Amino acid sequence: MTTVGQLSNRIKAIMDELTIVKSSMTDSYNKIKNPGASVITNDSQIESIKKQTDTANNQFEEAQHKFQASGGKSRKQTLQEFVILFFFVAYAALTVSLILYGRALGVSTGKIFGLMAFALLMISGIIVRYA
Repeated sequence: MTTVGQLSNRIKAIMDELTIVKSSMTDSYNKIKNPGASVITNDSQIESIKKQTDTANNQFEEAQHKFQASGGKSRKQTLQEFVILFFFVAYAALTVSLILYGRALGVSTGKIFGLMAFALLMISGIIVRYA
């Protein structure tokens, strides 16, 4: 059951919304009634926005030209090149550690090196094929 206070608050909120709608409608009517003043400012705003757009487009084209002139890379290496380099360095470290471990156990280091070289060729072929 609603109380008188709740109804009063609800009516007050509705009245506030109606006041906002009324002021919005009055402003819109005044703009329609006197279109000359708002059109002039809108045309000047459109011109300034077009100038800003042209300036931004020219700056972008200059930056794009400089970017393409430098080879299309913003730094010396791309992330993909770094990851591939890291993989091959880690693979070389693994090969060396396996050879040293095999030598300590008395296993033929030639077999280990040959197996790792074959695996390296297979991995390189897969990377070249699918990268």
